Amino acid sequence: MKPLVIVTAYNRPQATANCLMALDDTTDFDACTVAVVDDCSEDPDAWDVVSSWAAFHKNHDVHVLRMPENGGTARALNYAIAELREPGQPVVKIDNDMEIVTRGWNVLVEALVEALDNFWTRYYTYGGDAHNAAPAPGLIRAWRTYKDREMPGEEPRKVAQFRGERVCLADRHLGYAVWYTGAFMDRVGYFEHLGPEHRYGFDDVIMGHKVQALGMARLVWEGWRVRDQARGTAVRDKDEHIARARPLLRARLADLHRISNVRATPDGEPA
Repeated sequence: MKPLVIVTAYNRPQATANCLMALDDTTDFDACTVAVVDDCSEDPDAWDVVSSWAAFHKNHDVHVLRMPENGGTARALNYAIAELREPGQPVVKIDNDMEIVTRGWNVLVEALVEALDNFWTRYYTYGGDAHNAAPAPGLIRAWRTYKDREMPGEEPRKVAQFRGERVCLADRHLGYAVWYTGAFMDRVGYFEHLGPEHRYGFDDVIMGHKVQALGMARLVWEGWRVRDQARGTAVRDKDEHIARARPLLRARLADLHRISNVRATPDGEPA
């Protein structure tokens, strides 16, 4: 089933424009549904960028949605899922400060997931034993680069090879560009946030732990690459935000692994 690709945008019109133009160059629009969700941006140029881009894709399955109020990444993603997703459909989350550089990426990732599902022991070696039962994939994460250079430290353990590129166990919960399988999304329903004060930056961490809680695999594939528009540096406000959120995150993850309560509501709350 073709995936539902969701780009969430809040302000930063130039970043969003760069992200969408990269999609123009690399995406097979006949093989996916695309939703761009504006999270009630305050900058009017942000909505102009999104709506103008969609006008060029009137012959494709492209949708532009605008949140009635600013709700954060998880609720913006859920807004599109509630409107557009069908049972069994994969969901691809793309941050609007990323540029996909692999041409035909959506067809390639779909082929990878199909190969892992249909020929598991042929393509996947888990724990060094090709005869062990390997977990079904819950997510496939893109391989991130900075200015066309490899991301420092991005050397997770190789578990498979597909079309000459490494498939590795993802060693991080980063969610800048992630393909969530249809089987996984059917189990969890929606994305989740930590609350009104922490609406950005933790949905990917929670989803990564949900994959683990369900006994599924978190993978990163070298054959699907994205590029950061700018290499960010930690700032004091961001560090303070993370420090405030850490106790809530630890409590939620402990509860998640203890009782496997993986489902979420469209509002981004645990079900």
